[in-house]
Amino acid sequence: MNTHKRLLKAAGVLCVGMGLVHAVIGFVPSWSLYFGAPEALVRSYSLLVAASLLISGLLVLAGLYGLSGAGQIRRLPALRPVLLVISLIFLVRGLFLLPELLMAGGWLDIGIPVHGRYLIFSAGSLGLGLAFGRGTLGLAPREKPGYVKTGRQTPNPL
Repeated sequence: MNTHKRLLKAAGVLCVGMGLVHAVIGFVPSWSLYFGAPEALVRSYSLLVAASLLISGLLVLAGLYGLSGAGQIRRLPALRPVLLVISLIFLVRGLFLLPELLMAGGWLDIGIPVHGRYLIFSAGSLGLGLAFGRGTLGLAPREKPGYVKTGRQTPNPL
């Protein structure tokens, strides 16, 4: 298995796992608060569960796209563009790591406490974004019917 496929497989498995854990966390308001859900959201249990299941579904979907890119499941529609969007979303979330590190180190004070778990979430997002991005860039372009890998045209049997 190529490096890019290993990266996509690892990112996909992690996203599916995170999605399942996120679904469970959404049913326990105190856990949701601990992991950073806004208090206003936690006060409305039905909204908390709905938001949690939505985010969970998106994480599982991202994981399935990662597994598809790794060749572990069938090829999903618009694979490369969707994987790039997933990578960008995780990279943008991961970029929060820099200001969080500055705040945690005391170099930047904006009155918001930075918990260690937020640093871990940001670092994890950055790692997932890099894994999805590097894995996606290593994917071979989709082969077109009537062409073989050498680039010579062959008759289309269909």
